[in-house]
Amino acid sequence: MTCPTCGPQEFRPGFIDDVAVDRGAVRWVAGPMQVSPLGRSASLTREQRPVLAYACGKCGRLELYVGSAPDRRV
Repeated sequence: MTCPTCGPQEFRPGFIDDVAVDRGAVRWVAGPMQVSPLGRSASLTREQRPVLAYACGKCGRLELYVGSAPDRRV
């Protein structure tokens, strides 16, 4: 799978994890999801970045992007 905007750039595998349900924050975590014995995603030692969402004001199309700065809200 390659980026439709950048061409030959390959996508990095990862998953979206909720940081805090009460704040509505989500983050992208590098690598495949692993679940801890408590049933939560085990991701504290992996690269984490905030997920940014943009919506078109006319048609409502939603685009999600990974932020450039590491997410420190763990």
